[in-house]
Amino acid sequence: RAPVRIKKGLMLVGPPGCGKTFLVHAAASETKGLLRFLTVKGPELLSKYIGASEAGVRQVFERAAAAAPSVLFFDEIEALAPKRGADSTGVTDRVVNQMLTYLDGVEDRGRVFVVAASGRPDLVDAALMRPGRFDRICYCGFPSAEDKLQICEILAAKSGLTTEGVSSRGVSPSDLRTQLRRLVDQMPRLFTCADIGAVFSSAKIEAVNEALKCRDVAGAGTGLQKAPVVTIPQLQAALKAT
Repeated sequence: RAPVRIKKGLMLVGPPGCGKTFLVHAAASETKGLLRFLTVKGPELLSKYIGASEAGVRQVFERAAAAAPSVLFFDEIEALAPKRGADSTGVTDRVVNQMLTYLDGVEDRGRVFVVAASGRPDLVDAALMRPGRFDRICYCGFPSAEDKLQICEILAAKSGLTTEGVSSRGVSPSDLRTQLRRLVDQMPRLFTCADIGAVFSSAKIEAVNEALKCRDVAGAGTGLQKAPVVTIPQLQAALKAT
């Protein structure tokens, strides 16, 4: 009685390392298999052979239509569909034209939702942004202080974080949260989610090295006495080195 066109195009934009790709993969896991996800890295469809790049675009859209209901995710789309006229070979121009054709025909291809991510939306061809194509733009910016704290708490739970040598299982949540908040206060304002992950990764490596040193002191062949755990001082040292 009141036909409404459902928007099926979404583009995530924002600085590198702020979780655009991670957000899409997290959404994929939340669907619990109800939606099939097809991921395409922008540059992987480009080919030096005439017509091969356009054929690659056709194939991924046809695969998505065959797997409907599905989500087709283009990561780093600025590499696949830059502004037309900038490429002397004309390859990317033809790729953009092919994408426009398929995006305009998504409605006729069943329940196919198209998502793209770009760290440089200014490089993407403007025709892709018009209503009916990628008509919904979502900005993924730098995390706030509270966002950083929540990220640290999740990573701390996975790392078996300790304060003063006591496992996080033996530390009250308020004490651990206070320690992590102090760590967050030391982070630069433009610290990304990827930067926080790098800090925890560096601290984990240091924790493993410390465990190996303890094993060497105890004697070769004795094995690790306990699983490596990350400490607040190790995180602080990793943050300073980042």
